[in-house]
Amino acid sequence: MDINLVILVILILLAIVDLTVGVANDAVNFLNSAIGANAAKLRTIMIVAAIGVLVGVMVSGGMMEVARKGIFNPEFFLMPELMVIFVSVMFLDILLLDTFNTFGLPTSTTVSIVFGLFGSGMAMTLIKIGDTTGNYSEIANYMNVNMVLTIIGAILLSIVMAFVFGLFVQYITRLIFSFDFEKRFRRYGAFWGAMALASITMFIMMKGAKNTEFMKGDFKGYFQDNMGLIFIYLYGFWTVVLLIVQRFTKFNVLKLIVLVGTFALAMAFAANDLVNFIGAPIAGLNAFKIASLTDNPLTTSMSGMQGKLPAETWMLLFSGLVMVATLFLSKKARSVATTTISLGRQDEGYERFESNAMARALVRMTYGIFSEIKKLIPSSVIRFVNSRFDTSKFKPDLDELGNAPAFDLLRAAVILFVSAGLISIATFFKLPLSTTYVTFIVAMAAALPDKAWGRDSAVYRVSGVLTVIGGWFITALFATVGSMIICYTIYYGEWVGLLGVFVLTAFTIYRSARYHKAKEEKHRAADIKSRKEEGDKEYSNKKVMNDVSIFLNDVTSVFAKSNTGLIDEDLKKLKKSKKKAAEIEKDVIVLNSSFIRLVNKFEYEDTEFANLAIRITISLQDISDKLYHSVAQNYKYVNNNHKPLTEDEMELLTTLNKKYEEYNVLLIKALGDYNFENYETIKKLYTEFNSNTLELYRNQLKRIKKQKSTVRRSIIMLNLISDFEIQSDLSFKVFEFAKISRSHI
Repeated sequence: MDINLVILVILILLAIVDLTVGVANDAVNFLNSAIGANAAKLRTIMIVAAIGVLVGVMVSGGMMEVARKGIFNPEFFLMPELMVIFVSVMFLDILLLDTFNTFGLPTSTTVSIVFGLFGSGMAMTLIKIGDTTGNYSEIANYMNVNMVLTIIGAILLSIVMAFVFGLFVQYITRLIFSFDFEKRFRRYGAFWGAMALASITMFIMMKGAKNTEFMKGDFKGYFQDNMGLIFIYLYGFWTVVLLIVQRFTKFNVLKLIVLVGTFALAMAFAANDLVNFIGAPIAGLNAFKIASLTDNPLTTSMSGMQGKLPAETWMLLFSGLVMVATLFLSKKARSVATTTISLGRQDEGYERFESNAMARALVRMTYGIFSEIKKLIPSSVIRFVNSRFDTSKFKPDLDELGNAPAFDLLRAAVILFVSAGLISIATFFKLPLSTTYVTFIVAMAAALPDKAWGRDSAVYRVSGVLTVIGGWFITALFATVGSMIICYTIYYGEWVGLLGVFVLTAFTIYRSARYHKAKEEKHRAADIKSRKEEGDKEYSNKKVMNDVSIFLNDVTSVFAKSNTGLIDEDLKKLKKSKKKAAEIEKDVIVLNSSFIRLVNKFEYEDTEFANLAIRITISLQDISDKLYHSVAQNYKYVNNNHKPLTEDEMELLTTLNKKYEEYNVLLIKALGDYNFENYETIKKLYTEFNSNTLELYRNQLKRIKKQKSTVRRSIIMLNLISDFEIQSDLSFKVFEFAKISRSHI
């Protein structure tokens, strides 16, 4: 069997797979605003997006660019070489996009396919030159290397423009309407909404419908020459429509804007990005057909591949149906959308990304700059602005399940119309902006004026944004290198190489599907627990106290092991304890978030209970801080090779360790079981444990006077005696709070 025919069959199969993984990643472009703002029922949003996708596919004009933006020149290659290039691109594209989908990270399908073509084309170019002239200066004839710089420039341009305009428009919009915007919007929101809908309509005409008969011929010339006038006409039309809707109906026009914007972006996505998924397979099909019509198909020039190649209408319709099915069925598409929505959500809570040094530096620098700027602004202006951005009285509309949206409809509308406007302007001036990059960065920028990135969440969300942006550049790098490796493997490995890459791709997709399913089930279980927690005070209280018991168990274990490591001078054990103590410092942040949510569930009628709750909120952090300090000092003492403890000190520390563990075992079990019948027993142990602390201090001072202990050794022993007292005291306060909180349910 001819290997090229097999490659053609594989290309067709890969096209279907690539449609699913591509849509799963790009769906975030047009779904996140509507879903995040609860603009309509999820089914309604998906139907609107599906209609947009189908319309976009059918108006795409059926043009599949074989050499995407001139990445390589096909006339320099033979049909078998082009087939290897195209199948390498498809394998790489699926592997790369599926990986990003699995981890819920949005990336650009355009960058993936372009750099995949560049990598595989470059690999084949090097092979051809190496086998023929050996003159590698001829690479410029085969490849358009400048495209790499163009795409990288597009990434940076997308980020800067989207951030600036998204931030500015959202700030002005919120300044006009504030958060409690319903009354103001009904008075003069039609004029703002008309601006949004006019921008979105222009976007539909320029991006979505650019290949239709409507946008060709005389009207196309008129449209391009009179864009400003057409925008004014559209603005007037939409103003009248919205004024009528607001005057005679109770329909929320913001929902209309969001749904129209969702349709527009879905339409443009399908019309323009379809080439990313089926362009290479269709190009491979055309190359195979051209070669098959000649006497020497394996050695015929592929000059006929230049220009644009048509795709059959049935191919476009089938592709559209696959894309629509993916929208409704793909769980990975929702995971990618969740990442963008969670990074821009209005409320605080669990943060998916950990902070990093760059994020902390950016946040610190930004707050520093704004603090200096605020000094130059009159206080009256600051008070006015703060009143417009006050969220204390804002209560978002809940959905049927009682869930609040991630952000409001006003922000969702801004994200959509700014994204549409920027992409339209870029299209007019022929600037290479990425739809994915624009929509994501606009969504992030719009979150800033809304104070969605507060002091408690900014570093984590900035870290998440940096992770996503870094992923965009990784996409370009991995696409280039990965497609080169695959191209070499298939070209030199022939049947074995092709089968190997096919099996690897199938296995990777299978494993990623299992991994994603397990992760989703874990998140679903956590979500069910979270919902139950929100509606059941006792369950919530019990869950948090169980988490506290696990936390205290970890603290007790690390503290005791650290002291044992000091006695035994076991540096390895101390190093592990220090590492674990650092992890506990991170865990306490999540625990404190849960604790604060629990505290908010109760109405504190007695002052004693309220004060205790406040102290315990701080105590959990103090326990963690004190643990790390204690473990670090033990590690430093042994690491610096100071004298070992005396036998008396070892015996004392061992005894304290034992009593501390005995006391905490009962306390931790009581919290975990949510049973406080042993309260008096635990209180007695606590009292006995700390009853002779002063005597222990005096005994250690006596050792110093009798020169039985060095100064450094005495300092660490005095600190440890204090640590035992503080840790037991803090844990008992937590225990008392748990007991009191239960009685208040």
